[in-house]
Amino acid sequence: MMLYLRMFLTMIVGLYTSRVVLTTLGVEDFGIYGVVGGVVSMLSFINAAMSLSTSRFLTIEIGKGDICRAQKVFSVAFEIHIAVSLLILLLAETVGLWFVVNKLVISEDRMIAAMWVYQCSILSMIVSVTQVPYNAAIISHEKMNVYTYVELLNAFFKLAVVYCLLIGKVDRLILYAVLQLFVSTFIALIYRVYSKKEYEECRIIWIYDKQIIKPMLGFTVWSILGNVAYIGVTQGVNILLNIFFGPVVNSARAIAVQVQATLNSFWTNFLTAINPQIIKSYASNEVSRLHELVARGSLYAFFLMLIFTVPVISEAPYLLRLWLNNVPDYTVAFVRLALMLSLIDCMSEPLVNAIKATGMIKIYQIVVSLILLSILPVSYILFKLNYPPFYVYIII
Repeated sequence: MMLYLRMFLTMIVGLYTSRVVLTTLGVEDFGIYGVVGGVVSMLSFINAAMSLSTSRFLTIEIGKGDICRAQKVFSVAFEIHIAVSLLILLLAETVGLWFVVNKLVISEDRMIAAMWVYQCSILSMIVSVTQVPYNAAIISHEKMNVYTYVELLNAFFKLAVVYCLLIGKVDRLILYAVLQLFVSTFIALIYRVYSKKEYEECRIIWIYDKQIIKPMLGFTVWSILGNVAYIGVTQGVNILLNIFFGPVVNSARAIAVQVQATLNSFWTNFLTAINPQIIKSYASNEVSRLHELVARGSLYAFFLMLIFTVPVISEAPYLLRLWLNNVPDYTVAFVRLALMLSLIDCMSEPLVNAIKATGMIKIYQIVVSLILLSILPVSYILFKLNYPPFYVYIII
């Protein structure tokens, strides 16, 4: 219930702030923010894999009631995430920076603002990387009410950011990037203070334990493959759209992604609550309960998504005009196709989580990664043949 309260609050604030931000920044700057920030997100594939690994191993130890072992897992995970953040910083300031300057379609007069967005996105990513073990601890303990309270504060900050944009006298794209960095950093600090105060395992001890590091990194290696594919598709599509169609189409996709993420929260919040139970059921060898959680999770997630998706798909043009003052071209098509994909994803997610709980993810990651990565070359060929941008969703 607390997760759904958080969801409704963030959804309302998110829809309002997106409209104001799009209107205030303009279509081009809104698109620049999405595609430049997306380059940094591409470099987060290692962190995403470590996040999954940390959550799995920490939840298993907490489920067993072994706090001493859980503290070691948490500490090792934090040390690894520090190393990952340094690696992301290195890649972002070399390969990523070169790509933004030389390959993205950004007008010369907006390049300085784009650099501000890029550097703020890097710092925000580093904060996010080192935050992962703390979030994993909160979820493992199933303290979902904590997220509700913090997100109430986060929603207030988002409204404050919008107000600052409206009254700001400096470059609004730069101001938006800096304020977003401040908000993400402050929220992360709140989670860290709470975790250290409430959970003994979140008190870091600097250790080097091969018995913990080896299985975590082994799990991470195969997770990286899947995350490279996922990040490559989501952000690679943004880059292809930018190269072939420009920032305006990036804005359309950014809006579609936000609508999709908002509606996805109806089922992701539900699955967030049961995922720790799936992992703990596997750890305690409760196979029948594991199967029941997966089956019910898939069914309930699908119907939760279906209830809200069908009206949005059917009335997308009207709803988008009502929400936005200026609806970029292709937004309606992007929104409809993105939501259709979500209906498929929500049914498979509990099963995927059960597979990951076992740790035997090698074959799964190889097959899924090959399928996902094939999307980019096919999309490139179609765009070269002058197919419209929404065909990328049809391929997916």
